[in-house]
Amino acid sequence: MALSGLLCAQKGAYNVQLKQYTVKDGLSHNHIYQSFIDSRGILWVLNETGLQRFDGLDFKKVVDLNVRDIHSSRIYFEDTEGNLWIKQGNDHVFLLNIFTEKIHAPEEKLNGRLPEQVDCLVQGNAGSILVQGGPDTIWRYSVSMPPEIVLARPGCVLNPLVERPNGTVWIDYRGAKEGGMLAYNPTWDSLRIIPYPKGTIYHKGAWQSDSIYFFTPDRFVVANESGIMHETDWPANLLDVVEINPYVDGSFPVSYIDPKTQMIWLAKGGGFVY
Repeated sequence: MALSGLLCAQKGAYNVQLKQYTVKDGLSHNHIYQSFIDSRGILWVLNETGLQRFDGLDFKKVVDLNVRDIHSSRIYFEDTEGNLWIKQGNDHVFLLNIFTEKIHAPEEKLNGRLPEQVDCLVQGNAGSILVQGGPDTIWRYSVSMPPEIVLARPGCVLNPLVERPNGTVWIDYRGAKEGGMLAYNPTWDSLRIIPYPKGTIYHKGAWQSDSIYFFTPDRFVVANESGIMHETDWPANLLDVVEINPYVDGSFPVSYIDPKTQMIWLAKGGGFVY
């Protein structure tokens, strides 16, 4: 793993610092599939050998966890009780508590079993979970209510990203000929969409308290319900350092935005950059 830089994306301001970690520093494998920072600031890393955590000093493989089909596994979010919601391979979702490192079943936290096909998980409002159950349908699961459909668009791919306190759900939308950021709110008369530019969209997600972001090989874009708020070109030499390579699920790199610091963690061949 190459933790080879820290990129802070703010309006017109970038601060790049480089530091490298490899198997010589305790990493079990240099091929990284995903990184995730929990509420304590601990870094969790999915690589070829499974799941490791890094406290800033040492790497430690998580006990009692054997991650199968690691290339299609993913850490989705941390809930209010300190559980990491993780999809293992293509068919199994489990919870890993960051304090005890014990594993739990999602049914312990939800009213009803998750659908057989789970493509994405997002933490919703009031302790609910938004689930992409199949490519074109988003479900809501909670402790007290039975599962309900939030949005369905046959023939499209709907990937939930975040639910805002006002009830707006942001969705990565992919149609037959177009795609973009789709905003859905049950109180609105119609959906709102921010079209993606032509070319590759490397990553997208929540940005600050009311916005979303996405980036291309040469541009970082921030938008809210009213439209695009800010666009920034990447520094001219950044791509030479990052070597962005979308090898996870064929659509995005190993990328993560720390919601507290707004630091961007980007994938890199043979490691990643932060």
